[in-house]
Amino acid sequence: MKTTILLGLLLTLTVSCKHHSNPVTTEENFHTQEANRLVAEARNLWLPPLDSTFFFNNDSEHISINDKEIWAKLDSALAIDPTNIKVYVGRISYLSVCKKYHEILSVLRQAEKQSTLNADLWSMKAMFEDYFGDSLTAQKNYRSADSAYAILIKEYATDSLRYAGSRINRALNMALMTDNIAILEEEVELTKKIFPEIWKGPDSSFSWKNKKDFFDKCFNVRKK
Repeated sequence: MKTTILLGLLLTLTVSCKHHSNPVTTEENFHTQEANRLVAEARNLWLPPLDSTFFFNNDSEHISINDKEIWAKLDSALAIDPTNIKVYVGRISYLSVCKKYHEILSVLRQAEKQSTLNADLWSMKAMFEDYFGDSLTAQKNYRSADSAYAILIKEYATDSLRYAGSRINRALNMALMTDNIAILEEEVELTKKIFPEIWKGPDSSFSWKNKKDFFDKCFNVRKK
């Protein structure tokens, strides 16, 4: 499975990102709105990621024909509002589309220092820490993600897709934390039974044997 479940399941988090938990000032609101506008404009330059707008860079990586303009907007957004989690999500999203997975971890680490990570970002950071060799930090991040998912799941109706999606993301997180892919397979199978007509996620008949196999097929790139 060459397409990464990472993107399919975790990069749906933009709409749920909260910038501040406390009331913000007019100036902060302006900075947030301006940063979000720049991220949206940058996103429009790489979506949809058609072959006509991307070309191979090296190895399996891609680069948009609008790469310089995209990064100019993303960098400006970061300079304007460095605590805005949506700015980091924008950077991660573009790097993911370009398959520059080795650059995403530094963005996640910066986001952790500057803002508040949600369940999906904690899980994503755990995956990258794990994949690139820091298993101790990865385990801490997996646990942070699991706790955040436990809280998040309670916010959704049990018959909603948001509820099902959060359960799958939590199962993926737990499967990688414990190196037991069966946890994810069981959750996917359950979701398919509950939402048979609208399920468009991955098949439960995964070819992954373990976490290492998952990472190899998920990223499909050489470590840098």
